[in-house]
Amino acid sequence: MRNYRRRTLKTLAAGFVFLAATVAASAQEFPRWEAFGGFSYANINLGPQASLFNPSNRNYEGFDLNFSFNPSRNVRLLSDVGFQFGKTTATPPPPFTKIHLQTTAALFGPQFTLRRRKTTAFANVLVGVTNTRLYGQSGTLYEDLISQNSLTLGLGGGLDVNWTRLVAIRAFQAEYLPTRRRGAWEATYTIAAGVVFKLRETASGKKMGKNLKGRDIGYALAASSCEGANDVEACTVTTP
Repeated sequence: MRNYRRRTLKTLAAGFVFLAATVAASAQEFPRWEAFGGFSYANINLGPQASLFNPSNRNYEGFDLNFSFNPSRNVRLLSDVGFQFGKTTATPPPPFTKIHLQTTAALFGPQFTLRRRKTTAFANVLVGVTNTRLYGQSGTLYEDLISQNSLTLGLGGGLDVNWTRLVAIRAFQAEYLPTRRRGAWEATYTIAAGVVFKLRETASGKKMGKNLKGRDIGYALAASSCEGANDVEACTVTTP
């Protein structure tokens, strides 16, 4: 009777350990690659460069794209490009019939994530460059008239809401982008929303599974696993 109780308790304990390891492994799943695309709004202060580009206001609209490699569950290595289109009061010089104002910010750096089953919150510290350009249009002909590059930092964060295992909805992404324009730091604020695609899913549990190979992971959970065993101490299960 004592041996039966011992065997039952050890079997239950082994089952619990095995179940806990399985749950822990699945909980560590995260995408190795992620890509985001969405629409954005920006409030841009050109500061000393305003006289060059003659913006009619600080309101710009555009889109944002970023791509990340995720070395761990809580870190993304991010590459982000944002395109913003504004309006200008400048007069197009001949032979151009239209004139356009655009800023393009390319930023790189780490993004830190807090992943949960339904959501992922994130915050980032990025650095890069912003190109501000005024270009003329005549039919299908486009040509830069003025172009300026400026050092830019990216401080911000947001929230992704998981839709499926491979798709999430970015509820919002808010950024503060201080930009160095002619020796002065000028503020740019952006907000974006869109869709996140998770391109490949991985898990630290896979490494855990490899480490368990060839090791005893517990007592047999089925009687057929213990055929020929006279003592429960000798009855273990080994992964292939």
